[in-house]
Amino acid sequence: MMNPRHEFTPEERRKGGRTTADRYGREHMSEIGGLGSLATAEKHYSGDVDAMMRDLRTRAEAPAVWDERLGCFVRRVPPLPLD
Repeated sequence: MMNPRHEFTPEERRKGGRTTADRYGREHMSEIGGLGSLATAEKHYSGDVDAMMRDLRTRAEAPAVWDERLGCFVRRVPPLPLD
């Protein structure tokens, strides 16, 4: 049995994802991806999928800046206004 604290390498994660996709097929993976999107919209956007997609597009268009603390590039965007 694998150590539960094992940190998977990017290659291990990629191989696991491909194995799962091969095992269950494109349709299944598409279905669970859609369910994940709906769950995210429900949890963080009060079920408003359009608001979630607008926010994701805004984040994707934001310039990436280097964050010394995190050691990677991040996209900083203002939080969504609360209704």
